[in-house]
Amino acid sequence: MTNYYEFYKKYQVKDVKSVDEFLKKYTKYDRHEGRGKEYAENRLRVYTKEFLEEGYTYMSHFESVTGEVVSFYDIK
Repeated sequence: MTNYYEFYKKYQVKDVKSVDEFLKKYTKYDRHEGRGKEYAENRLRVYTKEFLEEGYTYMSHFESVTGEVVSFYDIK
């Protein structure tokens, strides 16, 4: 069984300090804020929930402005 917590570490970005900042900086505009305020707020809730439950969150290369998978881990 894959340990996804460890798997996504190779895609970790360290230049943001919150899930909100992660989403705003790394998501393509048309896949986040470009879809409206309600959509962006709901997406923030979903990603925050995942982050709180799993200790990280990630997005696919389709959503990311980098064209690559990116992940955000708790900064300690």
